Amino acid sequence: MSLCNQTEDLVFSGLRVLVVDNNLDSRELLAFVLEQQGAEVATATCVDEAIAIVKQQKPDILLSEIALPEKDGYALVHQVRDLAEQQPSPILAIATTGRAGLDDRLLSLQAGFQAHVAKPIDFDALTALVLEMTR
Repeated sequence: MSLCNQTEDLVFSGLRVLVVDNNLDSRELLAFVLEQQGAEVATATCVDEAIAIVKQQKPDILLSEIALPEKDGYALVHQVRDLAEQQPSPILAIATTGRAGLDDRLLSLQAGFQAHVAKPIDFDALTALVLEMTR
């Protein structure tokens, strides 16, 4: 049975997730899948919006596209890391992007993301990754 179909288990119950993507369909689909797993999801379309949410809601996990308008996902994760001193625990960050090359993965990790997930997203693999990261 697929992890994405195990809604009765609510594997992400209590987990606060921030999804940042300027593509409406991608953002809403990812938020929907996470909410079906029990996560509390906030969404943003740009870095400034995301930082405001980070300061107010203190999410456990950040899922961010790299290619964002004005400032990119690398700038976002740098700002989130700068705010980390004010957070009781660090925010886990996953790049969710169409940039799937090895160089792109390395750039994501060097920028401060703990993981890099290429689009189209395999939601079962993402679920497993988030569960592993939050243990």
